[in-house]
Amino acid sequence: MVVLDSDIMIGILRDDTEAIKFMNKLDTTEERLNTTVINTYELFHGAILHPKQKDVLDKVNHLLRSCNILSFFPEASFLSAEISADLRKKGNIIDFQDIAIASIAISNGEKLVTRNIRDFSRIKGLKTEKW
Repeated sequence: MVVLDSDIMIGILRDDTEAIKFMNKLDTTEERLNTTVINTYELFHGAILHPKQKDVLDKVNHLLRSCNILSFFPEASFLSAEISADLRKKGNIIDFQDIAIASIAISNGEKLVTRNIRDFSRIKGLKTEKW
C-alpha cells in the first residue's frame, strides 16, 4: 500500500510520461492508492491559482476519486509534532505540509511515493519510494 505525494499526482495531471509509467506499474501490482488530506489541499490550492481553474479543478477532482484520502487524525497530529520538534532540535526545518504528510503515512503504515527524497529522508520511520 502506498501514499501518493502531490508531486506524482501533479505529474499525472500534467500527463508526465514518467508519472504515468510509475502509476501503470502500481496498477499491475494492484497497490491500493492513497493520498492525504494535506495533498488534496496542495492540489486544490494549485488548481485555484491556475489560469484554467475550472478545467484543472475538474481534473483534480477526477484524480482524487480514484484515491482513498487519509485524514490528519490525533495520532498523526501528535506524531507530526514529535517529528517537527525533533527536526527543529537538529536544525532541519521542513515545511509543515511535508511533516503532516509523512506523519499520516507513518501512522497508517504506508510507504510514500515521492520525488522529494531530500526532505522526506530526514524523517525517521518514513518509508519512501522514488518515482
